Amino acid sequence: MTIEVLVRETNGGVVIAPKGPLDGLTTDPFVQECHRALGDAVGHYILDLSEVPYISSAGLSGVLILARAVHLGKGTLTVCIPESNKIVRDLFRVSGFSNVMNICVAVEDALK
Repeated sequence: MTIEVLVRETNGGVVIAPKGPLDGLTTDPFVQECHRALGDAVGHYILDLSEVPYISSAGLSGVLILARAVHLGKGTLTVCIPESNKIVRDLFRVSGFSNVMNICVAVEDALK
């Protein structure tokens, strides 16, 4: 199984938007696409999880890999999880990710 990862540049940063579940089968392709999106650029990155209905521990690990790569490159990362995506929001809360990552509900909020 593969995952579609849309990457787009905006005036406020680079939006990385996976579509589909982030699990043991899709995390490696997701991480590869993220590394391509990061390249050598320094800046603000927005991980838009609005189209991710589920994220496993492997998926959370992939998000952590992305966060570390952004941090090492002296950039910033904001994770966007809509209020309507209760499953993913709860997983970020229970795992403690919401305590150590900048979380917002919409890409527009991250671009402010």
